[in-house]
Amino acid sequence: MRQARIGDLKIHLREEPDSTGVLVVNSNAVLFLDRTALEYFKAFFTAWERSAKSGRSDTGAALDPVLAGEKLTPAVVGAITRKYMVRSGRAAQDWGRLWNTVLAVATGSRCPFSDFEVRRVEPLSRELSAPYRVDLILTYRCQNNCAHCYAGGPRATPELQTADWKRIIQKLAGWGVPTLTFTGGEPLLRDDLEDLVAYAGKCGCVTGLITNGRLLTRDRVQALFRAGLDFTQITLESSDPKIHDLERANPWPCR
Repeated sequence: MRQARIGDLKIHLREEPDSTGVLVVNSNAVLFLDRTALEYFKAFFTAWERSAKSGRSDTGAALDPVLAGEKLTPAVVGAITRKYMVRSGRAAQDWGRLWNTVLAVATGSRCPFSDFEVRRVEPLSRELSAPYRVDLILTYRCQNNCAHCYAGGPRATPELQTADWKRIIQKLAGWGVPTLTFTGGEPLLRDDLEDLVAYAGKCGCVTGLITNGRLLTRDRVQALFRAGLDFTQITLESSDPKIHDLERANPWPCR
């Protein structure tokens, strides 16, 4: 799995056993690549990795993704024209369409299906080499006692240690899983959550958190931000506080 972070854009490229590819955009959209499109993106990642390794700032993480695509176009086009019998003008046109598709998916500014003729693929219609996302249940402990939750009721489940979770994270990243979400129980009850988030980020994964939010103090939010957490999901059972608290079966008010 190869990954690139350019500004707010986070993309992961995974080559499948049948020589097609999967491009995961910002952890919430998947583009299936045929063999030709895969070669274009492999060339792009190679150019981006070389640029990042050289320390150039004009294609680095602080750059706007639109400009990054333009800056790296000569390298992508050059790689394709050298490897295949295709004119540079045609290669540049094809790459522009592919990169604009990524930007359209990432920003929602244009429709990739109507504007760029992207073909829809039905969910679960293809066999993949690895999942797009794995949820890691760090603990079954929770301050709530929701009747509908799988973590409810008496449990005596031992928790894995930090080193155990790091080995799991490393293995999942090696398999090509682009997104890891930390959940529970209530994952904020783990003192090592920030350490695990940071480690998953170093392994190249996008990281998420599913929480009831009751331990999200200002200091904890800042600590998670510094660790590199990408997204958070806080579940609310109802906009009515009484219904919400009843569903959560806990003595603490949601206000």
